Amino acid sequence: MTELINKNTCMRSIAFTLCFVLMLACFTEAIDSQINFRIYRKTLQDIVDKNAPLISDYTKADLGTVDIGDITVEDAMLNIFTEENEFESSIKFIADEGFQLSIDDLLFELTGKVDGKDSVLRGDVESLFVKLSVKNSEKERDTSVRFDAGSLPQLDISDYSVKTKSETFKWTIGGEEKNDASLIKATSVWIDAAIQANMGMIKIIVNSAQTYVADYLTSTVDEDTFRGSLSFTKIIFNEEYAQLGLTSSFKDEGDEHFVERSDKDLPEVTDDENAAVQILFDENIINSGLHSAFHADGEFGLRDILGTEDPDNEYADMFKAVLLTNVIGQGWKEIQDEYGGSKRIDARCSFGKGLFKDLIKKLEPSKVRFLEGSEIDFTLGFGCSVVVEKEVGVWDPFRSFYAELYAKLSLGINSNDATKMLQFEGDVKDLKAKRIKIFKKSDPMVVEETTLTMMVNLGLGMAKSQAQTLLDIPQIGYPTIKRCTGLVLSNPSVVIEEGFVSLSTDLDVSPAQKGCDIFDNMGFNISREDHPTRSKAEEEHTDDL
Repeated sequence: MTELINKNTCMRSIAFTLCFVLMLACFTEAIDSQINFRIYRKTLQDIVDKNAPLISDYTKADLGTVDIGDITVEDAMLNIFTEENEFESSIKFIADEGFQLSIDDLLFELTGKVDGKDSVLRGDVESLFVKLSVKNSEKERDTSVRFDAGSLPQLDISDYSVKTKSETFKWTIGGEEKNDASLIKATSVWIDAAIQANMGMIKIIVNSAQTYVADYLTSTVDEDTFRGSLSFTKIIFNEEYAQLGLTSSFKDEGDEHFVERSDKDLPEVTDDENAAVQILFDENIINSGLHSAFHADGEFGLRDILGTEDPDNEYADMFKAVLLTNVIGQGWKEIQDEYGGSKRIDARCSFGKGLFKDLIKKLEPSKVRFLEGSEIDFTLGFGCSVVVEKEVGVWDPFRSFYAELYAKLSLGINSNDATKMLQFEGDVKDLKAKRIKIFKKSDPMVVEETTLTMMVNLGLGMAKSQAQTLLDIPQIGYPTIKRCTGLVLSNPSVVIEEGFVSLSTDLDVSPAQKGCDIFDNMGFNISREDHPTRSKAEEEHTDDL
């Protein structure tokens, strides 16, 4: 049961967080919020240096049948690769333009059959150079759409070169070497053309990836409940880092008076801080999601969350057996007295105003404030209606609950390398129920709500002293992400200022796993020959995430 709830909670939390961050349909006179993401050149350099063997995953090409001089090679496969610790690479960021990558001392190999005999051509690639230019959109932001695809910066391989060493070329056909001068000359001409064509395929992959990102974001935010607009600002390069910005917009529909924050840049990182990645965003990134959820009036049901009608849910029958009046009524006498029997119960909840707009005079969206001194001030309002199925398909409202909770806390973050968990820690300075309302149909239940308010505040007061570790979060996708990318978060930190929060973390970089699922999901054809068997614990942990 715990496993199932953890799975459901995790997936819905991820989806809910995405809705918050991606904002929602657009309006004029919108409040703008910013997200800035920065990655440092030294981190990319470290990733390239430790993952050179993956070059072959992206340069392997099936050429079919090729003619080289007087030789015809069938089932030809071309691969560029590196021997461990036998290459040099350099990443350079070019201010206001892009970046370039150069790799020296690579190897290439062409395999296939010549006259039915196994054949191999090997040689050295002296250097490979690629320059990636970034063209930022010059169009004005289109706030009439949920995601402005036209704002996505365009990437282009503007320059590349490959130099081979013809004196290193060696043919082996049917176990015998064949390296006469005319064949080596023809091979040199052919291999240069083949590698250039392979680079052309990489350009196509880059262009396809951009289209995929635009289509994915467009489909992700294209929902009727989304009430804002998301667009990219420009990518900025300087010598030590690249920075990407996004802007989200939403209109303060209910005159809730959100404070619009002016642009703020990420703090510079000194050499001894060793930050690899930084993210900065303002409080209205969260507030716009809360605001949109409030005005969208979306509901979610307890039975839906628990999957009581899901035939693949092994716990469905257990949940069905619990959510009945004769079971719940053992602890809630009123519901048994009113409905008796064995009637089905559900709870329909919402962060929106719909359930209570005719019952409570003043309702406002939940709201977050970032405060100096790494403090957060948070008001969360939500409501639930407990309903009972009086007849088949006819649900009768039994009680409606509205709660407005308030919390003020200081916040810090650290990483436990042993458990691979991120831990948000802090002191809870205040935690209470500001308001609880209970209704039977449209009648306020004053005695019940007074009793419940006292009980909730008593419980929150006890929880306050125990809430030093607020949340443990597995490092996203670990162990899958770690195995696929070789990246593990290290020394994370959070700084909260008036209206803004900035997160930074170093990365422990190790070689990534060849043939990992993460690359397949990105649309690349990766060999699985070296994919290790995952342990049962890894499988379960990955599935839970």
